[in-house]
Amino acid sequence: MLRTYTTFEIWGESIRLARRFFKPLARIILPGVLVISSLAFVVATGIRFESNPMPNLPAISGGSNQQAMLMAAAVPLAGTALLMCILTLLVIPIGIVFLSYRAIEKPLSPGESFQRMLLVLFPLIGSLLLAFVLNGTVAFLGLLIMVVPGPILGLLFYVWYNFVPAVVILEGEGGGGALKRSRALTREFFWKVSALVTTPLVLEFLLVGQTLMFASDVLYGTIGLGLWAPLAILVTMLLLTLLEMVKLIVGMLLYYDLRIHKDGLDIPMLTRELEG
Repeated sequence: MLRTYTTFEIWGESIRLARRFFKPLARIILPGVLVISSLAFVVATGIRFESNPMPNLPAISGGSNQQAMLMAAAVPLAGTALLMCILTLLVIPIGIVFLSYRAIEKPLSPGESFQRMLLVLFPLIGSLLLAFVLNGTVAFLGLLIMVVPGPILGLLFYVWYNFVPAVVILEGEGGGGALKRSRALTREFFWKVSALVTTPLVLEFLLVGQTLMFASDVLYGTIGLGLWAPLAILVTMLLLTLLEMVKLIVGMLLYYDLRIHKDGLDIPMLTRELEG
């Protein structure tokens, strides 16, 4: 696991490791996938409420049905982004600990990996929230002044700060130092990193978006509720879990690859970082 890779080798090794560690990684990832998908469903439902409110919903005093729906959806919509950040914090770092101990051949269970992650929980929270706020602010400003499209800036910052959790856990950096270190790791390998970390993200976006719109169509009666509806949702949950799994492994193999190139990372060094 701890060696340099080409882009295609990372994809192949990620699929192999996902098959090898499917059960423990599923225990780490599936709870987060379930909650994130539920929150995303709330968002999709809120959007559908706004565009086509249900006629039998009681209107608020002096307002319309549409206003009532917007009022009802406002709180979950506003809280979804923060909750998804927290879930990212809880899922990805546990996977990083799990895979890193496997790399040094001192395997931990998912529960033990979670306990180890708790040792750096507060630096993780601070670093990830800083990355999320910076990413969102720059993307919003880019969209506002129309110099660079907001989503492009968002993806750029996603690439730069993709390794923040690994930097905090393994290298002991926190806050702005973790962000600078993550960006520095990508500097000489930007296009390789971009191709590897954004592909699973785009696939997840397309998969979740299409399935949740289908689910909201079922909710509103546009599509009949038959056996295909729950089956489609279950298949989506499985595919999303697999994508998250591959995304986690791709990120870690890429991180190891970059560290080997820049720092000469080997098993003794990684062992010291994990147990220091």
